[in-house]
Amino acid sequence: MKYKYYSELDLANAFNQMRVSPELSDLLTFTTSFGKVSYLVLPYGIKFATDAFQFGVENHFYEFLHKAMSIYVDNMLVYANTRRQHAKDLKDIFQRCRDGNLKLRLEKCVFGVEELRTLGFIVRKGSITVDPIKLQILKNAPIPTTPKELKSFLGLANYFRAYLPYLAHAAAPLYNLTHRSDDDFQWTDVEDRAYEKVKQLLERELMLHAFDEAKDIHVYVDASKVAIAGVILQEGKLISSVSRTLSKPERKWHIIELEALAVRYTLQKLRHFLHGRKFLCFTDHKPLLQIWKKAAKIENVRLLTSVLSVTEYDFELLHIPGEENVLADYGSRNIDPDIYPTDDELQDIEDWVGNMIASFVRPEEELPAITMEDYTHVDFDELQERGFNETEDNGALHVTVNKKTYIYVPNKMRQSFFHVFHAGRHRGVNEMVLETKEAGYYFPGMKDTYLAFLSTC
Repeated sequence: MKYKYYSELDLANAFNQMRVSPELSDLLTFTTSFGKVSYLVLPYGIKFATDAFQFGVENHFYEFLHKAMSIYVDNMLVYANTRRQHAKDLKDIFQRCRDGNLKLRLEKCVFGVEELRTLGFIVRKGSITVDPIKLQILKNAPIPTTPKELKSFLGLANYFRAYLPYLAHAAAPLYNLTHRSDDDFQWTDVEDRAYEKVKQLLERELMLHAFDEAKDIHVYVDASKVAIAGVILQEGKLISSVSRTLSKPERKWHIIELEALAVRYTLQKLRHFLHGRKFLCFTDHKPLLQIWKKAAKIENVRLLTSVLSVTEYDFELLHIPGEENVLADYGSRNIDPDIYPTDDELQDIEDWVGNMIASFVRPEEELPAITMEDYTHVDFDELQERGFNETEDNGALHVTVNKKTYIYVPNKMRQSFFHVFHAGRHRGVNEMVLETKEAGYYFPGMKDTYLAFLSTC
């Protein structure tokens, strides 16, 4: 957080302060021995209650959101950089509470502090750290004996996933065990090592720093055969991180597909930091760069999906040696070499990279040859109508546009040209027009023609 002063407001009996519509009240009706009873306020325990309440309270305080306050269900965090502004914001927010007849629980409210303990974190200017009390609960947790106990442990650990890029890697064997029944729950050395590894990750100083739009943004990604991870750093300081375990089908993917998936997953999960901003993305998997540079020719569906899904981001993908990948500072990804093979054991990169690129990249499509026999009266009428002075050269008609000479493309071949410059690449119309001209070809109304073809693509 970049603010100096904080206050936390707690809504008393929060859900019960929100009135429901008559239609919803009818749905929230149950029968008793005294007759039918209908809720007039939002009750606790129904599936959509939290979402409905969050939407309602955000709508009520919409003019303050992300400017002076953030809301998480019934906890409202108010912040400012000066005491004067903070006091003014609190006054305005209190008035909005009066307008909506919302009541606060005073004993749970905190006002005007420079360090605030909230929702398991400690918030202060420039950083957010994990509350040591919450961490101690995890560190002192006994070994789970049932899937339910294991899910509780992983749920609390996952709450701090933004601080632990390799949590998914470390906990992979534990996640596998959560799907077992009580009778099939068997705690072996594999789970024990994973359990201790998760606790070791918690020994680090877990701190996130405030994001600064003016500073350079560096994203680091990594993948293994069990999980993928990514982090955002500014000036070497951790801003946020993401990670997840791989599904069973994903664990059968080739490592280059997993590295591409790591880029895709990281950028999409951290979109609120990255979208609309330039940044550098680093990977320690060098073959991925060669594939990425030839994205227009990728035929492998998994790779193509990953590449196309991040085209909205303005970034450069760069290689960094594995030992220099900053993700190594946040926990080793080689969690259990006895169970999961290393990249070296999977394949020698130098041996297969050439074949890999060849199999993922389709050959360059050739432009169809044009001869005088391809032209019809439709083409000659168009040339005459447009006022072109065509010339015949090397068996094709040529026209001059803006002092440059191009081969004139017959009407019946224009869709073929569209497929050459677009199919499999999905480039924009302006880029296709430019490439057509650079290749030495032209026909009137190229942009409109390509747009018409594009609408059916």
